[in-house]
Amino acid sequence: MEVQADCVLGTWAYASFYIYAPVSYADWFGFAESSYDPVFKNKFFQFKMQDVSSLTEASEEFDHPVYGSVFVKGYVWFCMYNDDASDWSLYKAPIDIYTKTIGTPEVVTTPLKSANLAYNPANGLIYYLNYDDNHIKSFNPEAIGPVTDYGTLPAVFSDIYFAINQYGEAYLKVRNNDNGLVELYTLDFNTLSMTLVGELEEFFTGMAFDFQTNELFGFYYWDMFHIDLATAQMSYIGSLGVDNLWSTTSGLFMVYDWDAVGESPVESLNVYPNPTQGQITVEGTGLMVVVNLLGQEVLSQQIDGKATMELPKGIYLVRVNNAMSKVVVE
Repeated sequence: MEVQADCVLGTWAYASFYIYAPVSYADWFGFAESSYDPVFKNKFFQFKMQDVSSLTEASEEFDHPVYGSVFVKGYVWFCMYNDDASDWSLYKAPIDIYTKTIGTPEVVTTPLKSANLAYNPANGLIYYLNYDDNHIKSFNPEAIGPVTDYGTLPAVFSDIYFAINQYGEAYLKVRNNDNGLVELYTLDFNTLSMTLVGELEEFFTGMAFDFQTNELFGFYYWDMFHIDLATAQMSYIGSLGVDNLWSTTSGLFMVYDWDAVGESPVESLNVYPNPTQGQITVEGTGLMVVVNLLGQEVLSQQIDGKATMELPKGIYLVRVNNAMSKVVVE
């Protein structure tokens, strides 16, 4: 799905699915002309939601497979084995969202290995499931430092993947080894409390939210599904249409450039409290415009010095003349 949201801030919202998947030049069962060993190329690919078969290469070839990936402020963050360190490292690589290409990766920190990275736009943290101890942890991509460790999930669960929507709500896919089912839960990171949504019909290895519609999508090999957040029912969308794609879609993620708005060369705006439980106060004089994550105008009014308002849960951009601020309502 590609979205151009024209609002008072200009064109600031853009969405496109990217996946990471090695491509085999034998068929995916591994039967080459004279060998049973397939030849892999480790790359990122991207496609449009309205045509999931429109798979195109989006990066250079990497020496090793990527484990997990997430988009934050113009970069894709991912884990990959680091030959220089003889260990797994966290990398980041720039994305040009207009040419849909991913640049040369650079090492951020070592060691770090995870097949599941997820960005929480409500607090700006990247969450991940650490392979070494199976703990869920988070870090601030703006200033890499000590991580927050939330603990581990019950041992009965395996094949764990989670995704976070624009409101900071997390959904967790697990294989329940007690009953043999694949299940979808909501998850509170702070307490690791889980609430069952329902049974999933298919096992899938990667999932991501469309922030603009709050829809959850998952992959099973090269087939894409929509996942109902109320019932966990899965609806088939389509196939990537590449028979030789050996998909490690733990790298599934969406790309947005709305985060970059906060880095625009404009005056800062005094908005408080931020984050807030609903009520905010804006200081300024002139036309105040509030837009949501979809680029839709929520409020427009003249203010003279100060204005107080109530906003529902979500993420907003508030602008008064040439000054603006991103506001999180929890």
